[in-house]
Amino acid sequence: MKYFPYILFLLIFTSCNLEREIEIDLPPYENQLVVESYIEPDKPILLTLSESISYFEIPTLESVDLNQALILNIDGFELQTTIQGLIDQGFLTAEDVPSLPPTFNDAEVVVTHKGITDTLENILYLVLDPRTDAESPYFKYYNFISRTPVTVDYDNPFFLSIIDDQGRVVTGEALFKPPVPIDSLRVRFNNSNEASLETWMTDPEPTGNYYRRVVNESTLYRRPYQVFSFDDSILEGSFVLGTANDFEQNDTLISTIFSIDEAYYDFSETFEDAVQANGNPFAQPTRIKSTVLGGIGVFTALTNSRDTIIVP
Repeated sequence: MKYFPYILFLLIFTSCNLEREIEIDLPPYENQLVVESYIEPDKPILLTLSESISYFEIPTLESVDLNQALILNIDGFELQTTIQGLIDQGFLTAEDVPSLPPTFNDAEVVVTHKGITDTLENILYLVLDPRTDAESPYFKYYNFISRTPVTVDYDNPFFLSIIDDQGRVVTGEALFKPPVPIDSLRVRFNNSNEASLETWMTDPEPTGNYYRRVVNESTLYRRPYQVFSFDDSILEGSFVLGTANDFEQNDTLISTIFSIDEAYYDFSETFEDAVQANGNPFAQPTRIKSTVLGGIGVFTALTNSRDTIIVP
């Protein structure tokens, strides 16, 4: 029983009320412009511009103009309509409207390539998933668009310039990287006749290549089944990317490998870390490594290799 006094001391010590309120004076938060834009060959430039708020600030939702003009993209088909038109056609409900994400529109957005400038048009552009869950519509949204498809150029970068009505300036630079081809797609079944997808590739020399892997089911215009970024630091020659056994006969699977630069790789990794750390008291806080200067977010150019297979 020689340990009893120590155990008794610990019990008394831990039973004390050690709670104490601490007030911390935080410096005033400066809102920043938030940018998201991915340039792809043969597609118009689409850009989302919004504004950050303090972690402790409760976002305020502005009233939505139901007659606001917008462009709707459904499975690649574009339709010019209004928010009220989406409600009338059953794509949205009146309850969905307040949940539409806020955008920042009081800015001039210009992309320059080889000395030619393209001033993006300020209009809401929605890529809508054909609804399978009436309580959870899924869409991507942009509020600045170009009408001119991009021509791939591996030698000359694209330059982004954003100036808002408060004098804030955001700049960025994006350069296409040559795509790395997919060697083959294969389907592998387990004992329960459930299928997984294998994407086989060959990593070119030298090292320092970065990729983003995306798997879609049936269409490119729905929430992806799988998304992650990786580099070739541990890859050598031929390699395979797999999935879980989540597929069955006649499923259409689309595998896409984007060739990305190191800056976008760092952005995607730190962004995912920040999402995982949010609200987790045991996680290390992460600062997002943006690819733009003067704001937060990403402006990058993407090429891809893509292949499709139907589960036999």
